[in-house]
Parts: sequence; structure tokens; C-alpha cells
Amino acid sequence: MTAPLYRAVIEPEGPLASALHGDTLFGAFCWSWLRRYGRDALEAEIIVPSLAGAPPVIFSNGFPRGGLPLPMGCYDRDNALDDRAGKEERRDAYRRGKRLKNARYISRDAFRRIQRGDWRGFTGSVMGEPGEEETTMHNLIDRESGGSGGLFGSSRRFFAPGEGYDVYILSGLPRDRLETVLELMFSLGVGADKSAGCGLFRLAALEEDGELMTPPDGANGFVALANFIPAAGDPAQGRYKTLPKYPKLDRELAGADVPFKKPLLFLTAGSLFYARPLRPWYGRCVAAVAAVAEPVIVNGCTAAVPMTIPADGL
Repeated sequence: MTAPLYRAVIEPEGPLASALHGDTLFGAFCWSWLRRYGRDALEAEIIVPSLAGAPPVIFSNGFPRGGLPLPMGCYDRDNALDDRAGKEERRDAYRRGKRLKNARYISRDAFRRIQRGDWRGFTGSVMGEPGEEETTMHNLIDRESGGSGGLFGSSRRFFAPGEGYDVYILSGLPRDRLETVLELMFSLGVGADKSAGCGLFRLAALEEDGELMTPPDGANGFVALANFIPAAGDPAQGRYKTLPKYPKLDRELAGADVPFKKPLLFLTAGSLFYARPLRPWYGRCVAAVAAVAEPVIVNGCTAAVPMTIPADGL
């Protein structure tokens, strides 16, 4: 039986200092599982099955509420130009196409149309990142002289009332345990600067979302809901972007002699691939990523939403 997909609606209770990526959320989940159920349960129920190729929980990236990733390589057919179009029509089409140049998110309704292979008229449904980002400059202290060694900036995202994120979770864990750990995880904070009140959320809702994982007619590909690390044998034909990451250890391990994990290369959320037969998830978990005795892993898996890519698509 395929694990259900859940949609978690989370409301910020402070600023956010780092992006809500699937691997970051998984790390926070592991720390919260450890707090709630202990080290033995974490290793037996989360880490061991993850490394055995059966991860019990896979997180998406965080998306603006009511939004999903715009599949890469997907273009709005209504923005196409031809020699018969008038000057004003061509100008309007150009303006619409420009909106898609750096677009990352699309409304759920538009995503569902794209999922069924209807790649027309979705430009107006593009969504932006929630909140407003502010950068603060800080002095870098020279350790030898004690004076200023230059400046560096740190960014935080602040939210207006009603703004928030949707996070999708593919998990076969018992729902009560999943919800208990998620509530603890979001209340403790996710990402950087948790001790300064960043990354705190309230779990406003957790609901199953069977609709999104139901393959449409003619499904011949998938879109990734999270940044992921492909496994051997994963599909290779599609559109994607790469994202190098230089992760750090968290919580009690942040004070280790070497507080850094190994650099890893991900494919980003929204990557679109041809695939048959389709699977509910792709990617792999990576072990031995840090120079500490504790079992530290990175979950480089993603839930895979089935898509119908048109014949004249990618």
C-alpha cells in the first residue's frame, strides 16, 4: 500500500532565517522524534529504514499557501508568438512570458491543469514567495586585532497576518505520531537562528491529499516537490536545475569540532522528468555526511507528483 500524502498548513510565529527545504525539515523532524521518543526509536524507526531505501517520511519544500512549484520547462502556450500576431498582441505576449522567466510557484488550480497536460493560460496564476525579506548588516570581528574585519549581511523574512506555507509530507507513519512530532518540530523552530526566535511555526492543519498523487490520464512523468539527490536508476530525461548545499550540524551537534556536513548537490523542487512506470518518490538518503559519532543522514528524497507532459512539451 502506498503511503499517503499529507498537506501541512503552517503559520509563522516569527521571522524565518533560512529557506524551508525538504532536507532541512527532515533534519528538524529527526531532532523532534528524538526528543519525543528517544534515540533507539529514532534509529530503528527513522534512520535505519531511510538508509535501507524505505524512508518513512519525506518532506516537500515549503510553498506559499495554496501554491505548488511551477514545473520546469513548462511554458504557457497562450504566450506563443507567430507572424500573424499584431504588434500589440506580440507586446502583450512578451509581457506575459516575462512574468514566467523567474517564476517559481503557481496556484494549486493552475498546477492541477498543468498536471493534466493543459499548458495554457496559467501565467496569471504565478505566485511569489510569502513575506518580505530584510537584510541586516553586521560587523565581522578580526580575531587577532579585536577590531572590525569588514561587514556581512544576514537576511530574515517577515510575514504579514494570514501568510504562511504549505508543506507536503509523504509518510506511512501512524498519523497520531506524525502529527505529534510535527507540532513539536514547528514549535521548536526550523532552520537558522532558532535561539533568536526564527523559524517558529504553528501547525494549523494536517490533512490527507490523495488528489495530488492520483495519476492523470496519459501520465508520463513527474514533478519533484522537494530538492533531491537522484539515485542510480532514477529518470534522467527532463528539465532541472542543480543546487549545491553546504549544510551544518544542528542543535547539540552544532558545537562539534567540525560542525559542517559534506557538500551535496541537489536537483531543485519543480524539476520535471519523463518516467514510466511512475513511482511515488525518487532520490536517496545519504549517510556518513559528518565527522561525528552520531548517525547523521541527509534525506535527499522527494515525493513525485505524476504529470502528463504534452507530446510537444519538453
